[in-house]
Amino acid sequence: MPEYTALFCRLIIISGLIDVFSGPLKTACNATGDIKLFQFSEGTIILLVMPVSYVLYKWGCAPEAAFYTGIILAICLQFTRLFILRGIIQINMKAYLLNIFFRSIFVGIISAIIPMFLSNVIHNEVLRFFAVLSACVISSVIIIYILGLNRSEKNFVKEKVIHIYTRIKKQKDI
Repeated sequence: MPEYTALFCRLIIISGLIDVFSGPLKTACNATGDIKLFQFSEGTIILLVMPVSYVLYKWGCAPEAAFYTGIILAICLQFTRLFILRGIIQINMKAYLLNIFFRSIFVGIISAIIPMFLSNVIHNEVLRFFAVLSACVISSVIIIYILGLNRSEKNFVKEKVIHIYTRIKKQKDI
C-alpha cells in the first residue's frame, strides 16, 4: 500500500464528517432565498484551499498539508455559515454549537474508543475487521442513544422499536 494512503483516507473522512453539518445550513439559507452572501462566502473559502495548499507545498510542507488545509478551512466555513445565518434566520449559534456540533463530535469520539482499542489489540486481520465492524455498530448505537439523543428523541426511537417489534411478532404468529 502506498505510504500516505491510510492517512489520506482518514483525513478525507474527517473532512467529510465536518462537511456533513453544512447540508441543513445550506438548506435553511436556500429556503429564505437570501443566498448571495452565503454562496459568495462559501465559494471564496472553498477556493482558498488551492492557493493556501500551493504556498504550503512551496514552503516544503508534507503531502498531507492540503488535507489539513481543507479541514481547517471547512471548520472556518462552518462558523462562517453560522455567522451569516444568524443574520438571515436568527439561528442561535450557541445552541447550535452545543446541541448539534459539539454533541455530535463528542458522541463520535466516545463511540470510537472501543473500536480503536480492538483495532490495536487484535492482530489477525480478518478477526480484527469483523470485531471492529461489530464494535463500531454496537458502540455507535448505544452511545448515540445514551449521549446523542434528547428525551423526546429517545421516546420516538422507543416507540419505533416497539412498533417494529410488534409487527414482527404479529407476522410470526400468522
